[in-house]
Amino acid sequence: MAYRLAVDRRELVSGLRRFIRAEVWPSQKAVIGFDGRFFSIKAANRVIVAHAHGTWPGLAFVRSNAIVAMALAPPDGEPVRVSCDGKRLRFGSFSVVCAWQPISITLLSLPGAPDWLEALSREYRAPRSQPCTDGGTDLRVIKSEQQLARLVSRAAKTLAALGITEQDIRSLIESRLAQRHKRPTDM
Repeated sequence: MAYRLAVDRRELVSGLRRFIRAEVWPSQKAVIGFDGRFFSIKAANRVIVAHAHGTWPGLAFVRSNAIVAMALAPPDGEPVRVSCDGKRLRFGSFSVVCAWQPISITLLSLPGAPDWLEALSREYRAPRSQPCTDGGTDLRVIKSEQQLARLVSRAAKTLAALGITEQDIRSLIESRLAQRHKRPTDM
């Protein structure tokens, strides 16, 4: 397993300059990723991106001070060759120990929607042939509606100066829930 990217050097070096004066603790981690078009480095409360191409199905974690060191002495080559074998990350001739996390693990660890939001959206997820038949008396739905009412009330108080009412917020929520859980027959 060796993943390789070709990263635009000009964009990478320009972004790395943001790390030159960054204060980092030895225990801080930097995250190196690729979304299919952009290579990214997140470290020391900063994020940089650069155009890239190649294969990188996961995230590499390194110490943030390694990114700061690389910012002080940027890698050579156009494009910059970045590779990871799961144990070492290489930027041109610069090499550092890393931890690799496949994207499948990353996706599995993403938080789901809160239970109360799922309960509220149940009517949008049920097939048309199986509408909610319990009359909305499910305890989860009742508690979810109460939590939503509290959130809407708080948001309306905050946004009142802008002329936004509770009804405006409820309409937005209703449309988002419907949009989020469109039935295949609605498309």
